[in-house]
Amino acid sequence: MKLAKGRAWSQARPRPSDGTAVKAGPSLAMETPAATLSIRGTDWEVEVGEDGALQVVVLSGRVDVGNEKGEVSVVAGAYKQTRVGEAPQERVLGGPGGRGGWVSSWGG
Repeated sequence: MKLAKGRAWSQARPRPSDGTAVKAGPSLAMETPAATLSIRGTDWEVEVGEDGALQVVVLSGRVDVGNEKGEVSVVAGAYKQTRVGEAPQERVLGGPGGRGGWVSSWGG
């Protein structure tokens, strides 16, 4: 799936490979101008700004974010901002209330 601009939120569950175990690979991948996301069973939001800058927030599970400059895993309670041509930067969510503090606060 591709997201060139805008915002998406989803809950993705790991896919069982045999009814008991979870496959090692991503259950969902998303391409953006700044990086490719590999979603691994998670509650997450992604936003791509007008300039292609990316922000991904993870509430549960893990999302791997990578481009030609590097790759990092974003785990529950953290977010990542990446601009086109730059390495992904990880930060930790702060403030009470979890999602409410960041949903509409990023200006791109």
